[in-house]
Amino acid sequence: MATPRVMSDRTAAMQPSLIRAVHDRKRPSSLNLGLGQPSLAVPDPIIDEGLRRLRAGSMGYTANAGLAGLRSAIAAHHALPGRSSADSVVVTCGAQEAIFALLTGLLDPGDEIIVPDPGFPSYEAVARLLGARPIRVARSVASDFRLDVDAIATALSPRTRAVVVNSPANPTGMVDDQAQVERLAALAEERDFDVVSDEIYADLYYRSGRVPSAARHTERAYLISGLSKNCAMTGFRLGYVVGPPARLGGVLRAHHMAATCAPVLSQHMAQFVFENPRWITEQLPIYFERRGRALEALRKHVAAPVLEPDGAFYLFVDLSAHTDDSLQFALDLLDQTDVITAPGRAFGEVARGWLRLTFADEPGVFDEAAKRIGDYLRTRSR
Repeated sequence: MATPRVMSDRTAAMQPSLIRAVHDRKRPSSLNLGLGQPSLAVPDPIIDEGLRRLRAGSMGYTANAGLAGLRSAIAAHHALPGRSSADSVVVTCGAQEAIFALLTGLLDPGDEIIVPDPGFPSYEAVARLLGARPIRVARSVASDFRLDVDAIATALSPRTRAVVVNSPANPTGMVDDQAQVERLAALAEERDFDVVSDEIYADLYYRSGRVPSAARHTERAYLISGLSKNCAMTGFRLGYVVGPPARLGGVLRAHHMAATCAPVLSQHMAQFVFENPRWITEQLPIYFERRGRALEALRKHVAAPVLEPDGAFYLFVDLSAHTDDSLQFALDLLDQTDVITAPGRAFGEVARGWLRLTFADEPGVFDEAAKRIGDYLRTRSR
């Protein structure tokens, strides 16, 4: 008798996340520098608004795209040319579903999509699930892994449907240069492809001004974001896509079939946030302080190069002098020191010898973890 098929060929071909491959071995005592999970609480006024809404009555379905008031507030907040109305926004179950719905709306089997290397692994995984072909474009260590439009232009083909950018970037925390962002927007117009601009960390930016965005320079760009990182609302699953209204139909259909609508309570809370935007950057000073302390701890305990991030809450550490297999290194590190890290291999081939460390947890956790990592490196070098 034939062995029953337990999953489709498409899902069987998906590679499990190497971030989770390390994290899932955690122990109750483990110090977690692996997941991008804020330790901060959701600000009390946002919680109070949620409780008020719960007590007020119905939590029934909203329109598939989300509450009209919330979508209008999101569009007004970003104020993108040609994308300033409620019908410019689809509200999703977190930025992760926004990626899934947007790529489902854009890609057909056989299409190509350019993804950054190193970069967040979901872009490539979702593209493969849809039967599209992800094309990795390496970002140079010499440029601190920032956007290189010349490299993207070289990788374009007649089958290129979209280019993904993520700034501030996961895993590096680096922000792309304004001139390169503008060149990418112009190239999208010239060569007829879309830009997927993942800006989930844009409100955690440690420089002056705002993060350069291709979405401000071309209507061929779709912006993805949410409230998981800036308001610590990870479990509330609230994300969104902003795009030209006439071109959001595929995104909305994919979202409708995947989720019907985003969690209604979370939508009400998000509308409160966007109508009172001080809460979007309320936690930024805390992360800025944690960033400084984390850099200090690494430089004190770990003799390895580290990128000083422009944004997000990650430090990317070059351990290529110690390993060319960051996954095995991260597993050994966990076994020996009880510290969870994210291997660079999870984000592509360019950073095989790097580790991503998050400073989203309490500073004391990072301090102790950095000390253990430094002690471990000194033990290995003997």
